[in-house]
Amino acid sequence: MQKQKKILLILILSVLFTLSLVRIIFFIEQVSRQSLQMDFTAYYTAGKVMNLGLNPYKNYIGENWNLWDGVAQFNHSRFLYPPIAGTFFQPLAKLNYHSAKHIWNYLNFFFVTISVFIWLKIFRFDKNVFILLITGIFTFNFFPFYALLERGQIDGATFLLLTLGIFFVKRSKEKSSGLWFSLASVFKLYSILLIPFLLIKKKYKTAIFFISGIVVITGIMYIVNGSSQVNDYILNQAPRISQYAESGTDDMRPDSWILKYIFRISRYAVSMVDGRMYLTESISFFSNASLVRLIVSGQLAIGINIPATVWSLLLIIPFIIYLYRHIGRYEKINLWIIFILIILIFSPFTWLMNLVWLIPVFLLTLKLIKNAEYKNISFALIVTGLIIITLPDYQRTFIVMLDNILKLRYVTGELLILAGMLALPNFTKGKLKPELKTL
Repeated sequence: MQKQKKILLILILSVLFTLSLVRIIFFIEQVSRQSLQMDFTAYYTAGKVMNLGLNPYKNYIGENWNLWDGVAQFNHSRFLYPPIAGTFFQPLAKLNYHSAKHIWNYLNFFFVTISVFIWLKIFRFDKNVFILLITGIFTFNFFPFYALLERGQIDGATFLLLTLGIFFVKRSKEKSSGLWFSLASVFKLYSILLIPFLLIKKKYKTAIFFISGIVVITGIMYIVNGSSQVNDYILNQAPRISQYAESGTDDMRPDSWILKYIFRISRYAVSMVDGRMYLTESISFFSNASLVRLIVSGQLAIGINIPATVWSLLLIIPFIIYLYRHIGRYEKINLWIIFILIILIFSPFTWLMNLVWLIPVFLLTLKLIKNAEYKNISFALIVTGLIIITLPDYQRTFIVMLDNILKLRYVTGELLILAGMLALPNFTKGKLKPELKTL
């Protein structure tokens, strides 16, 4: 009878897994055909411009409309990364935009899927068919994953690079892990905040190779992209990006009739890239997932103008001090999730799409259930935060007060998970409770 119940459960989970997989593949095909994917178009256009020997940080809408990314509304482009990141997209930019989008979307899908499987190995769940199926169902219905695909964001790749770094550092391959972390920092600069946490964990070799990797990548960037482009990024573009990201002031706007009279960003608007029309958005959602960005927005109302980077450091330093003093309280896997959460919450450039990094939190909840360690406030906080982040957010209500509350939802979810993680005792010290056989 017990065996029959297990077979039935596997069958039900397999059906749900298949339906979830079909759903997300259908979504990939939909956005590949219909959506502009406004983040990927910035990467693609940077690669396209660099293939012509031009500046990837300039918006060429005034000189050549075919070099416009379909969204950029300022004199500068929407490409926010070091020049070597643009080099990564140059091969894709040699294809037509429609084909490049298809390839990138499936790459993103595989980046995230492979990352999740590696996390299953980290949690030692990779041979448990029940957890494999449940995790797949969760991943293929996780709303930030859909947002990432719709925008064509790069955080699938950064998720994989960070995951590989964590995977190798847990296997004492600190040279390899440091190099993976340094590659992640090319696309997600705030990944360098892992360095103080590595020092806290006494992973000195990993930190050294992390820093060494950044130095090597910078050297390669000077060779590949040229000193003038790299120096321009360091001295001019990086400070602007730090302050405005892809936005800017009114005097930074070009005098363009397209931007003034035609182009709008909304779910029902269209734009053109590579001679083809696309919806600017396939789905709408509140995208902010950074506490720092909320603080920076709020400070303007009271006449304060402290840079976002300063706020990030002011908020992160207390956590570094706390974890340095209490690192023995936490299990190693939990610490990595805490590190990831801190980087996401206190980076000024965290968006909903970046929250695919939090899929391992779901595996942690399964682990707590498996070890019968779920009857506590920590578990409740973690699950509540994860639910808030997981639920779809397709529409705005057009009720100002409710919309303002919903704008806080992702930061609220992150903070709840972080509070639960920090309050979570180290359940692996001593003897573990018997595992639940159903998992």
